[in-house]
Amino acid sequence: MENVICWEENKGTYLGILSELSEKETKERAAQVRNVFEKYFPDVLQIGYISPSVPFYEAGLEKEKIMEYDKTHIYDEGEIKEFMVLLREKEASGHILDEDYILQCLNKGSRVSTLEYLQKTLQHVKQTMHSVEGFRNFQVELTQLVSKYLHDKKENMNSVIRDPIYLKLDMNAVKSEFSMVQWMSWLMNKVFDLTQEERKEKTEKKITDQVIDYIREHYTEDINRNTLSERFHFSPEYIGKMFRKDTGTSLNDYINSLRVEKAKHLLENTNTKVIDIALEVGFDTLPYFSSVFKKYTGVSPAEFRKKE
Repeated sequence: MENVICWEENKGTYLGILSELSEKETKERAAQVRNVFEKYFPDVLQIGYISPSVPFYEAGLEKEKIMEYDKTHIYDEGEIKEFMVLLREKEASGHILDEDYILQCLNKGSRVSTLEYLQKTLQHVKQTMHSVEGFRNFQVELTQLVSKYLHDKKENMNSVIRDPIYLKLDMNAVKSEFSMVQWMSWLMNKVFDLTQEERKEKTEKKITDQVIDYIREHYTEDINRNTLSERFHFSPEYIGKMFRKDTGTSLNDYINSLRVEKAKHLLENTNTKVIDIALEVGFDTLPYFSSVFKKYTGVSPAEFRKKE
């Protein structure tokens, strides 16, 4: 036996079917009803629920539970869901985001990987939690994670959340999956833009340290911007600009001052001829060595040796 009831609520029309069918038969019947609606009323059916078996006098209470649940949950149109399964999924839900993975992507500057992961996670939230609450939890978790990340990077989260664009997107984020994707994409792109300069500076500093190490090991060889460019795969101009920015001196000054310091040590502690010392520390000719040495010490190599 089946009884059909129909009512209107919140500008929507609802249809309820009370039956004494078995669980299997109820699922089959629900699928038949869905097919009928899809065929004759393709724009009507939004979502259907199968309630657990309850005594007839509790049917009204079960209906109220489903209606209350439906107000805050989101599904693809045309789906038929078992109400008790949905409640169990809701109870089992815990943290939504993989914080370690997101932080790893942020630290690497992996913008595309981060957004792809978040979109897949958001899709999973929709398919499993089906709720405004699920979207809101996703939003809260991501906001907290971003805030902590920016704080650790000495960036101000207020510069993000006070932006007029953010305020508008944040207000509408839980209204739909599309709105949440808009909010999420704007937020994460903003975070990457804020921290991109820091990552760039760290990369440059790391390269400068490598250049310094290389110079100290190979100062006796022919070293200049061009040879360093070939070694580190950056343009000569970029190498020179980056080095001056990080050290406050030019590449040429650094190389020459290092060679002069090495020459001073040899002049003080050995009887090696000045011309041989010049060649040993990386200078091609004695006149050029003498000119550079005097520039950095105020005296010629020979005068320096006599003083010592």
